[in-house]
Amino acid sequence: MPIELKEGVRVNIDGFNQEHRILCEVYAHIGHTRGGQPHKIAKDILKLIAVEKRHPGPWRKILCFADQAAAQCASGSSWLATVCGDFGVAVSVFSLPPDLHEAVVSAQQRQVMVNPT
Repeated sequence: MPIELKEGVRVNIDGFNQEHRILCEVYAHIGHTRGGQPHKIAKDILKLIAVEKRHPGPWRKILCFADQAAAQCASGSSWLATVCGDFGVAVSVFSLPPDLHEAVVSAQQRQVMVNPT
C-alpha cells in the first residue's frame, strides 16, 4: 500500500492498518539470505521507520518472515537485529502452508541470482 511521506514522495508498505497503527513488511524467501538480500531487508526496516517518523505516534512495526533461516539476518547478534531492537521493529516468523512453502521453494530454484556486469 502506498503511504505518503511528504507531498509527492510515497513508499509502498506490504501491510498497513491505520486503525490499529500497524506497519508490516513481508519477506517470503525460504533459506538463509545471501548476496544483496539483507540489503533489501534493511531497506524494508528503513521504510517502516520512515513511515513512523512522518506519521507520529505509536506504531507497531513488524518484519515478517516465512522462514526461520531467512529471519536470522534480522535476529540474534546481527547489526540488523540491533537496529530492529533500537527502533522497535518486531521480527516474526510465520509458517506457510506446505503447498505454498513448496511453491516458494520451487520459484526460488527457478531464479538465477547473478550480479550485473
